[in-house]
Amino acid sequence: MKNTVFALAREHLSRGSVEDFGRVLADHLVASGERVHGTTVTLTEHPWTRLPGAGTAGDGLHDHAFRRDASGDHVAWVAVDGDVATVAAGIQDLFVLRTTGSGFVGFQRDALTTLPETDDRILATVVDARWTYAPDAVAAGIDYGAAWTSIHATLVERFADHFSPSVQTTLHRIAVGILEAHPEVVDVTIELPNRHHLLVDLAPFGLENPGEVFVATQDPFGVISATVART
Repeated sequence: MKNTVFALAREHLSRGSVEDFGRVLADHLVASGERVHGTTVTLTEHPWTRLPGAGTAGDGLHDHAFRRDASGDHVAWVAVDGDVATVAAGIQDLFVLRTTGSGFVGFQRDALTTLPETDDRILATVVDARWTYAPDAVAAGIDYGAAWTSIHATLVERFADHFSPSVQTTLHRIAVGILEAHPEVVDVTIELPNRHHLLVDLAPFGLENPGEVFVATQDPFGVISATVART
């Protein structure tokens, strides 16, 4: 399998998206022997950005020096079972943060609830999203790279374009936005851990802290996840 990945990568990987390459691999493995009826391929593409430098293109960017980008990994899953192909894609390790425009009030409380309500807080999370393409769209052919880029843009825009009363509300808004903009997508699963950044109490030092100094805590935090699908 290792040899197959290397050899097919030389011929096919630079010609399309990781989804396209996954389909090439899956079809090849299914066709390679009588005992193989189905296979699943998982691929992760890490984003890299060219460093500033005196490149030959005259664009102020280095020709062959890069840094790892933090805009989120492009993940793809391709499964072939006989003649039927299933393709899903996703975004992982996308760090996003809002310094205001987020709160959490009106939630259920009981005798053990200690979390205070707030109408202004930092909302920070690491996005893990996955969506599935419709079988007929896969059969007809999809520009997977363009679709991933567009969904990524929708996710980032929907994260930031509203007052967020809860992580749950924002998650649902993102998923609905993706489904509305992309009829070729049948469902979206998103996981948003609530990475708390809390205002530091500087009163013991005789100092005020008007929303300037925060600490990213290591305390246990909630992981909010949901799947939104077409009916």
